[in-house]
Amino acid sequence: MVDITRVSLDCLALQGCAYVRGAGLKRRKRIMRGPSTPFFAFSILILLFALRTTAIIVSPLDLGVDEAQYWLWGQTPRLGYYSKPPLIAWILGVSNWLLGSSVAAVRSASALLHLLTSLMLWRAASTLFDEPTGRIAALLWASLPAVGLGSFIMSTDSIMLLFWSAGFASLCTAFMQPHKLYTSIAIAGAFIGIATLGKYAGLYFLVGFAGWLSFSCSWPKRTRFTALMIFVGFVALFASPTIIFNLSNEFVTVTHVGDNADLDKIQPSITGLVTFLGAQFFVFGPVTFFLLIVGCVLAHKDNQDKTALLRWFILPVLGVICLQAVLREANANWAVAAFPAATLLVARMLVQMLRRNKWLPLTALGTNFILSGLITFCLGLGSLGVLTPNSDPLRRLRAWDSLAADAASLLAQTGARTLITHRRAEAALMHWHFRNQSPDISLASNVEASSDASQFGNHYHRSYPVSSATPRPFLVMTSPDETPPPFLKNAQGPVATSVHKTSANKDRRIDFWIVY
Repeated sequence: MVDITRVSLDCLALQGCAYVRGAGLKRRKRIMRGPSTPFFAFSILILLFALRTTAIIVSPLDLGVDEAQYWLWGQTPRLGYYSKPPLIAWILGVSNWLLGSSVAAVRSASALLHLLTSLMLWRAASTLFDEPTGRIAALLWASLPAVGLGSFIMSTDSIMLLFWSAGFASLCTAFMQPHKLYTSIAIAGAFIGIATLGKYAGLYFLVGFAGWLSFSCSWPKRTRFTALMIFVGFVALFASPTIIFNLSNEFVTVTHVGDNADLDKIQPSITGLVTFLGAQFFVFGPVTFFLLIVGCVLAHKDNQDKTALLRWFILPVLGVICLQAVLREANANWAVAAFPAATLLVARMLVQMLRRNKWLPLTALGTNFILSGLITFCLGLGSLGVLTPNSDPLRRLRAWDSLAADAASLLAQTGARTLITHRRAEAALMHWHFRNQSPDISLASNVEASSDASQFGNHYHRSYPVSSATPRPFLVMTSPDETPPPFLKNAQGPVATSVHKTSANKDRRIDFWIVY
């Protein structure tokens, strides 16, 4: 006879074990997907935005040279400028109108730009892969050390990257939803045209798109050709302000980009390449850049067509800048156009790793968040603290207000009507600090010495040179080991020296001369 009681107890025990195992599996699944739930991911993004905006508001650091120059451009909006396309000037003109002229106002859009970029990459990765990859991509972008810095400083990179990411999200829609192909390609072209108004590096997108269409895209040949023509047409339409400016000014900004590359003085060296790649481990994150290298080198058995798409928007950019690094030199931020697609590639790798082992993905993201968090904290504090190297990089953002105060005092004492600076840095920051005052500010270049304006090497040389119409007397700034240029005849002095500490072991010393 069957013992019914015993059977019932055994069934209850089995059900209990199954419940415990099920609860354990559910708990583990919650743990695995917890960091990538929509609410959690969006909350982290908003928290980072709030912290980075707070750092901008409380920081004692002054504007950088480029930021001051972009602000000055924003006071006279145009279709383009000597060294950059116009979008950053337009944005700063609007922020100045809405918020006034302060350091925080100039930088007010920085953190917002990267928050929006995170959301664009969230959409792109969700469209190309799935929702978990989208959320991880957004968090990964927000965690990048380069984004920690870029969220504090107003730069053309931040503007370009937002519209580049929006353009890539539209391309992902075209790739995954054929019924929206041509519409999405047109939208992508519009976004990349706007990205090009932010920085000319936006045109790298065209190289990646053309390469992908030519060698990796499975669309019919006629569809590929039509898509390329639509894309190029919309890029040209939305980039037309800077195209018109260059056509009207002998392609002056294009020439400036070539001057930055400095390839007429080629000095091949592997050291430059090593330095550039080493810097990428910091700007993209040590673990995540290693994963990026692995993802670009190793073949993936799944999603090969999607991986190929991403690689076309990573490798050409990195390849060009690596070649530049070998031939001459390359700044660490010159490859940022590769970062949006790189973020999607690494995010996909992290999601796939989470299914097997969560520790490497958490280490990759955690390391980035620590680094970018330290950057935000130090910039808000205005000091690198115990991490400060002998050559403090923040010294370039200090003591300009003190120098301007000394110059203002001397202008009042001497009756000088024009302040003549000796370098672009002083020209930019003096224009900023004298924004509410009346003296003319010029750069020590003689417009009457040459009829060829192309010889002038920056915006201040071209727009604020010294001429016979420049109001006298002049108050001239020089470095301690320099004298005023020969065309400033009968310079007397130095009549005073301004000395202010910019770091523990560095001073900014400026001599002042008077020219009647």
